[in-house]
Amino acid sequence: MTDRTASISLASVLGVALFAMAFLVAPHSCQGGLTEYFWLGVIVTIVLLVIPFVLERKLPILKRTLASLGLVVLGAAVWVSGVFAANISIICRLF
Repeated sequence: MTDRTASISLASVLGVALFAMAFLVAPHSCQGGLTEYFWLGVIVTIVLLVIPFVLERKLPILKRTLASLGLVVLGAAVWVSGVFAANISIICRLF
């Protein structure tokens, strides 16, 4: 497996896992599920930020930086789409 294939595979697995976790925490979003999903999203975003720098060392630094930022943007899109697709409650009580 090449470095690029490993990077894409790892990023894909992380995105699918993050999206799936949205559906697992949605029923418990008012009892701490939203907090768990938030911190999981932060961890996945940090890992996505680091993947190109660790696995693709042969690329120039500019390409690694652009790939890293691209993965972070895609990860954030998956993160937010998971919130809306799973219908996670953000405001549990008004008063």
